[in-house]
Amino acid sequence: GYFFLLDRATGEHLLTTKYMPETNWATGIDQEGRPIPDYKKDANPAGALVSPYPIGATNWWAPSYDPKTGLVYANASRTWAYFTTAGYGRFRFPPQYVLVAIDYKTGKVRWTHALGDQSAVLISGLLTTDGGLIFSGDSVGNFLAMEPATGKTLWHVGLGQFVTNAPITYELDGRQYILVAANDSFYAFALPEGAGTLRASSRK
Repeated sequence: GYFFLLDRATGEHLLTTKYMPETNWATGIDQEGRPIPDYKKDANPAGALVSPYPIGATNWWAPSYDPKTGLVYANASRTWAYFTTAGYGRFRFPPQYVLVAIDYKTGKVRWTHALGDQSAVLISGLLTTDGGLIFSGDSVGNFLAMEPATGKTLWHVGLGQFVTNAPITYELDGRQYILVAANDSFYAFALPEGAGTLRASSRK
């Protein structure tokens, strides 16, 4: 539930912010940019109510960055769990999934886009394109294209199953494609021939 910005050449800490307001396992941020653990959230026999749940607000689902907007995009979950001494304890479901757009300079969330609450784990990664689109799956089996500056949905299609990777884009014979996997199937999408590149202005 925290966003960290480091100098890629030196590793120097530049910025730390909490991007999921529900995150409650730390009491603050120290001078080195590290969250300060709240030891009252340690596991105990009765259970400590902690957000996010053990998988985290986000995990292996690939984030993306758009240099034109200056935003970092990540799929994340609003979740809670009781941490007990017997294990992770009782989860509080359903998770609520959102796509968050974080201003990398300030760490502030610019906008969020609801992605539903129908799956136990949302595992769709993200793709941003130079043509001004961001692609993601949601928790109800849709694949969608959104506007990077606002999160507005521009196009979507129901796949009937969850997106299970980060989409990719490629060109073949002068035509641009978007390829995405959902469970054990691949889906490739392209604009009609002669429609140009995948840009927000090209969608109807």
